[in-house]
Amino acid sequence: MTGTPRTTSRVALVTGGSGGIGKAVVERLAAEGYGLAVHYAGNKAKAEALVEEITASGGQAIAVSGDVADEQEMEAAFESVETAFGGIDVVINTAGIMVLAPIADMNLDDLDRMHRTNIRGTFVVAQQAARRVRSGGAIINVSTSVTRTQLPTYAAYVASKAAVQSIALILARELRGKDITVNTVAPGPVATPLFLEGKDEATVAHFAKATPLERLGEPRDVAESVAFLAGPARWVNGQVLYTNGGLTWRPTTQARARAALPKEKPVPSVVLITGAATGIGNLTARALAAAVHTVYAGMRDIRGRNVVHAGTLLDLGRREGRTSVSANATCSPTPRRTRPSRRAGRAGGPQ
Repeated sequence: MTGTPRTTSRVALVTGGSGGIGKAVVERLAAEGYGLAVHYAGNKAKAEALVEEITASGGQAIAVSGDVADEQEMEAAFESVETAFGGIDVVINTAGIMVLAPIADMNLDDLDRMHRTNIRGTFVVAQQAARRVRSGGAIINVSTSVTRTQLPTYAAYVASKAAVQSIALILARELRGKDITVNTVAPGPVATPLFLEGKDEATVAHFAKATPLERLGEPRDVAESVAFLAGPARWVNGQVLYTNGGLTWRPTTQARARAALPKEKPVPSVVLITGAATGIGNLTARALAAAVHTVYAGMRDIRGRNVVHAGTLLDLGRREGRTSVSANATCSPTPRRTRPSRRAGRAGGPQ
């Protein structure tokens, strides 16, 4: 712990507070007169420099360290804040890491490392916060708007951040009656090292154009939302606040994005569909036939209306310049069960 705090009316602990969104949150709350605990995991110099800036401006701040996923280290960090300020009113968890890769190629060690920080770390911090935050306080997690998309390479990261949102939503209900709000801020693309790392200029420009404001977010944009939830927003609880400049990923948007990708020729295959005479079976057979598949449509018998359905499938194949559909009587007819005559039963009396 570093710094020499003085008495203050409201105290906030910001995990990951030495850089990126966390740093912007610290600066925003310092401007409102909060006593700040700037948490860091590895960059002590940055955290202490930020503390010095705040105290030099007449603010109150200390630096605390610890691995967010280590319950003993975070317990010590929370105790340091309570010792310095007399209590904690707001906990803001911005600590997190992002590793992107397709599911098929994801290094499982990277998966475990990311989930340890993003999921276990969030849980450990939330657990300490639930035990220590004073009445009238707030707990705020930071997630991502990407949880509402299906962007390739983001599966592992999105899974971890979806868990962050769920932890907050449930904790809000578990703290019933304690006058403590629990919410999540879900930023869109924000110009931080975490977002920019590994992305070329074209990719960054694409994300910037994805919002109606046609720019990337800045850390201070997210800090404004956090400050709102930390202070005046006492009737906002158990919510996810999407701070993303209007970013939306509707199905039509995603369809256009897929349409821009290089087209791949479909790989023909042979498909057997039973019950293809009517309903879902028949619709499925037609769709597969149109997609250059050879379909063997199994019908109980090719008589009556089934002749029409079989002919429709065959005609579809011919119109596409190929005979890609066969309709076969591959299933034996189910024998009809005969019911005893009611009249006979009445005539013979009770059976």
